[in-house]
Amino acid sequence: MFAGADSLKIALPVYGDYRVNCISLSNSDFSISLMNNIWKDVKLKNIVISPYFVEMSLCALYNGSDVKTRDQIAKVLGQSHETMEGYVVVNANLYEFINKLDPKYKLTHFSALWIKDSLNAKEDFINSAKKDFGINITPINFYKKNIAQELDKDFSEQTNGTFPTILKTVSPKAKMVMVNAQYFKGFWKKKFKHMGNVDFTLPSGKTKPQMMMFQNGTFEYFQDDYLQAVRIPYAGTDLVMEAYVPKQKDGIKTIDTKLNKETLQKWRDSFKSRKGTVVLPLFNISAKIYLMSPLTAMGLSSAFNPALANFSKMIDGKNGAITNFNSGAIISVHDDGIAVPPKQELDDAKISSLPGAFNILADHPFFFIIRKTTEDKILFMGQVISPKDVNKADED
Repeated sequence: MFAGADSLKIALPVYGDYRVNCISLSNSDFSISLMNNIWKDVKLKNIVISPYFVEMSLCALYNGSDVKTRDQIAKVLGQSHETMEGYVVVNANLYEFINKLDPKYKLTHFSALWIKDSLNAKEDFINSAKKDFGINITPINFYKKNIAQELDKDFSEQTNGTFPTILKTVSPKAKMVMVNAQYFKGFWKKKFKHMGNVDFTLPSGKTKPQMMMFQNGTFEYFQDDYLQAVRIPYAGTDLVMEAYVPKQKDGIKTIDTKLNKETLQKWRDSFKSRKGTVVLPLFNISAKIYLMSPLTAMGLSSAFNPALANFSKMIDGKNGAITNFNSGAIISVHDDGIAVPPKQELDDAKISSLPGAFNILADHPFFFIIRKTTEDKILFMGQVISPKDVNKADED
């Protein structure tokens, strides 16, 4: 049980034998720290990352680690050893939720941990990583000629060609390589309508034609001096997308500098129900993120250092470190959703002319979060700098 759960005056979800403090479950702090450190390396480019699936990888690595490496993983996740056991259990249960989403959703994912064959990965770890976190563990001879291309080919096949490359190169001295990738396309609680092409302003000041969609209705919304934000629900679940749209065309830089856990909490506390119109681009964005640098900056250094890493619960001996930790993700934002009855459609059409109705137009770079609200888990987050056609994706 999590420390202090009995004293909370809120309903706590039950996962097996664990009652869990929803606030402790939140990965917002981890997600914001991860995003801030990614921004240090990647500025005005499309970014999408799944903090949740990075968490899943780290939970598996926690189970296989010991001593300082284990301590650092817990700390990076915002946990203590006392709370990590329940935290790992809950993430494993959420993994079951992910795999049982309505077929209208498309959420595919693949995770792998390739371990040098001579390190002898332990059978119980291999089994638990697969069962609880969906991570495929395979022994690899990294000295084999063209091994990076071979692993990339395998990864591409496992992701149905979505990511032709995830490594490109790998050192023959590599000990362990962690990779994951996700594709998400949601299904809105209420279907959007197409509105044709609109000029989308890029950071350079140039514009490009972009297919847009709109929806009138009642949303959770707020604005301040710098941005407008709207929370758009997906159908049949507690998943929502939060779009944070700067008021200035080049205001994405302001979000970059202002985003921290206090600011995000302030924004989230400011959402209020309000009628208005939401205009978003239809788009795909993709990104490949090399996670060793941001995770090291967050305090996870020993896992990547051969002299300090301790994964003795995963492999024979201690001489193993993570050599590569790469993540890829694609988000597809379409108009697909539940069609509204004709009468509601007529009523919604009048909303834009109502006094006090808001209008949010994402025709320039913006920030987004896709969140599972019950556990306050950020599944995906990122920034849209130059949206791609819905039939295409970036190749970074």
